[in-house]
Amino acid sequence: MSWADGVWGKDIADYNIDSLARFTRACRALINQPDNPDWEDPFHAAAYETCDILKIAGLELVVIPEPEYRRVKSIDFVASYANFYACNGAVVVAEFGDRETDNIARTALARHNPGREIVTLNVDVLGEVGGGIHCAPQQLPNA
Repeated sequence: MSWADGVWGKDIADYNIDSLARFTRACRALINQPDNPDWEDPFHAAAYETCDILKIAGLELVVIPEPEYRRVKSIDFVASYANFYACNGAVVVAEFGDRETDNIARTALARHNPGREIVTLNVDVLGEVGGGIHCAPQQLPNA
């Protein structure tokens, strides 16, 4: 078992892991990280610390960069591709208006979810209150 401390008391969910990393198979995960981290930002530091913990644990990691551009500029806005929703036949993932990173996320999720349609969705209203697609419903896909 691996444990990442996260960030306590800085946001509504204490930097919930499903906004940072998600398993896609045993020993394989997608992780959302900034390309140019601000080391004074506790969320950026926690993202890189968690990535190191998961690598040491032997997980195969695929990094999806955070969007450079996003429609919502609020500091509290959650811009996470890792916070996707897997359902029967599809994966619903956020799109933030950054064509490059939106496409990187869509492509990575397609590779990790063969046979499922990748559906992108503007979830800005969820991100404005500190959440994402995975936070809203509770899913239990057949496979």
